Amino acid sequence: MGAICLRNRLSFSVEPAYGRPMTRPLRATATLLGLLLAGCGGGGKHESGTTSHGTGSGGSSSHSNGTATSSTGTGGAGGCASCPDGGTGGADLSVWPNPVSAANSDPWIVAHHDEIQQMRPRVLGLNFVNGRSNADMEALFTQIFAGLAEGSRYHGYKNASATPFFELSLVRAVDLTDHPVPSGYALHNSTLYPRKPASSTDYWHFDYAALFSQAFADRYGFADPQSPGHNLTLCELFERGIIHELWVYGDADVPDVNAAEVLEHKQTYGTDGKAIAGAFDPCAGNGCFDAGDVPTCKVSVRIPWVNNTRGPGCLLHSLGHGFEGMSRAAVPYLTDNFTPFADFDLQKHSNTPFPSWYACSTADCVTFGGPDALTWKVNGGTGALSPYGGRCGSVHFPPNARGHYDDQNPFGVLSICEHYGLHDGPGGADAQELYTNSKSQMYDMLSPDCEGGWQVYWRQSFPGLGNKATGADGAPMKNWWPYEYY
Repeated sequence: MGAICLRNRLSFSVEPAYGRPMTRPLRATATLLGLLLAGCGGGGKHESGTTSHGTGSGGSSSHSNGTATSSTGTGGAGGCASCPDGGTGGADLSVWPNPVSAANSDPWIVAHHDEIQQMRPRVLGLNFVNGRSNADMEALFTQIFAGLAEGSRYHGYKNASATPFFELSLVRAVDLTDHPVPSGYALHNSTLYPRKPASSTDYWHFDYAALFSQAFADRYGFADPQSPGHNLTLCELFERGIIHELWVYGDADVPDVNAAEVLEHKQTYGTDGKAIAGAFDPCAGNGCFDAGDVPTCKVSVRIPWVNNTRGPGCLLHSLGHGFEGMSRAAVPYLTDNFTPFADFDLQKHSNTPFPSWYACSTADCVTFGGPDALTWKVNGGTGALSPYGGRCGSVHFPPNARGHYDDQNPFGVLSICEHYGLHDGPGGADAQELYTNSKSQMYDMLSPDCEGGWQVYWRQSFPGLGNKATGADGAPMKNWWPYEYY
């Protein structure tokens, strides 16, 4: 078939995924995929129907699918001579994915970082929970998508006109539950849930490597139009830009093998912002892939684990740890700019003997003596900070947290959370503003668990689209969100 040019718009704490109890309308998946460029100079045609609900044993799917535009993550086909607009199909290139760029880690994202106005990542969801339908999974995912969209509205708590930078969608829901459940089977996760042998010495006993196998590819059911009879593997789905994240929907109410909150195998970048060829960080999530599980994909791969009995705030919490992990080394720009935002440089900023409040081990680790003064006790040591000079905080620690997960403290503490990098205070410093739990409580109904309200407020404080902040290099601060898909 000839080319077709469509004319439409398209040291962090490692927590197991289930170690503790943990709305804006979204674009329909069929519309989002249906507008993806087909062909136009070398991408193959991508056809898609509605989101599938696998119904048979083994998670078979009836959802037909082809390839996407950027088959290798290197910027796509490079245009179409017969297309009057040069191969873009009239699509809005300020939105990603688009006809020119579809895959994670595409150099196009780096080159056009400052021009991207919105990202619409596609998620593949795997339902392993016996007794839970794909509809159950999709309902939770929709709530999570709403929280991520709201969290990507830069200073949305002050700017009602701020638009979401993220608009996630579910490209396919795959039923991997048992039909029927074997007699006497006690686990809530199905027999297809990939488990390593009990003798394994790996840290994670969930078998991540199995998800990349051809056996699982056949269960995902994405047919490869370039190779009849072949179903695309997970790496091929990521590399062709058909999916951008894989979400595992599981259960932990009945103990099963452990899995991570979120793991990411991340393309790494140099201080010049360019990808380092062949270099990936297997520890860019909340923990590391075990050596035998490290993906061989040519683009970044992120795999969150979604607990079916928890609410949307818990995955926002988990993905927040992923952002913390990504900022550690894979993306130097975030290392330079996110580290002080999150109070991960306390040794430098406050001369403490520990790098961050994650060193706390008690609920009363921090005692505030005033809006800008505190005492701490960590690892048998004590100290005082006055003035404290609070910044914003981390997943576990809002500015006024007294210990881990303390998002309901009404005591007011001065913070630059809403002014980070703006230099709008005395002497060109970032202005301080009193932070109390009322700041984040406005989002508690949207994400009512795992400090979900704080997760949304915290994310809205990240320098995002249209921010006027200045970065550590003295230049205008870049929008942090595109780095998620570098």
